[in-house]
Amino acid sequence: MADVLDLMHADLHDVKIALGPLVRTVASLEETVRQLDKRVARLEEQAVVK
Repeated sequence: MADVLDLMHADLHDVKIALGPLVRTVASLEETVRQLDKRVARLEEQAVVK
């Protein structure tokens, strides 16, 4: 049983290592989308004022 848990722990570690860069990329893209949403909202407000 301990061997199975050790293997599962090692596999989980491998998955975390493999997903790390992907998670950072997604977080960066989410921040970019938030910034672009704010810019679009500002531009829409300016277009309504004109």
